[in-house]
Amino acid sequence: MNCFLSSLGKSTFVFLCCTTGLSGKIAKLDSDLTKLAPESYLLKKEGNLPFPLSESSGLALSRIHHGWCWGHNDSGNLPQLFLFKISEQKEASTEYHWKTVFPGKTVNQDWEDLHLSPDGILVIANTGNNLKNRSQLELITVKEPENLEYVQTIHADRHVFEYERLGNQNKIARKDCEAICAVGDDLLLFTKRLVANYSDVYMIRDFLKKEAIEDKKTVLRAEFVIRLKGVWGVTGADSWNSGAKIALLNYNSVLVFENAAESNLKSFFESGKKVPLPFSQYEAIAFKDENNLILSNEKGELFILNLR
Repeated sequence: MNCFLSSLGKSTFVFLCCTTGLSGKIAKLDSDLTKLAPESYLLKKEGNLPFPLSESSGLALSRIHHGWCWGHNDSGNLPQLFLFKISEQKEASTEYHWKTVFPGKTVNQDWEDLHLSPDGILVIANTGNNLKNRSQLELITVKEPENLEYVQTIHADRHVFEYERLGNQNKIARKDCEAICAVGDDLLLFTKRLVANYSDVYMIRDFLKKEAIEDKKTVLRAEFVIRLKGVWGVTGADSWNSGAKIALLNYNSVLVFENAAESNLKSFFESGKKVPLPFSQYEAIAFKDENNLILSNEKGELFILNLR
């Protein structure tokens, strides 16, 4: 795993998460994040999400439609993606401010996060497992559409994956993932544990390479990377510039990590700073630009977090 960090040079990583307490068995490699120093950054309400996006669960800044952002709802809702204009959501939204598309032949069993690659591939994380009874988890990929004049159905591919098994504590039935992001072509998955203060980090290698996106038959393998101790309830993630910055989100905190030239994975994760947030059920996050993050919650509110 050392090559994962050293290949990024002097990048900055940003993690949003809670840092209270400590529990859980030790995995192959883990980092203790409970002693990180607090920092303050500006968080302001930007407006409201489009009214159909009532249970926001994933966000991704569009690469084609400037100033617009993709989003989707949580489980139990229609399998649809919304595109909304960030700066025009001050009041209850109208059709003028948002569009919608349907990834074909998909079901919103438990859509939990969204990532948009540099090549314009939207990755939908159908990875939620609140009831801990799912036998099959998948990632859904679609090409970001350019023409949004009409409501439309777009082609979607489904990619089944399995977690690497490390023992009884890592059975698939216990894995609930609500956060994904990418470093280069590798996809990272962060587990959510509300009853234990840790998040396990997994990696699907080379997932965003063209040949992997086109392969719908291979069952992918998510390899264990590290356990982040003192982190619970991770609900969203995003990366900037192919992983030069990464953000994780939960209900009430931010962690900021800098100088990713550190080759030791354990000490790297333990050298950040935490930023408390006013408590809210934050569910989704995306980079607006290098120094600003977009956050949403299940009240339909949209926030901007300035990191400078």
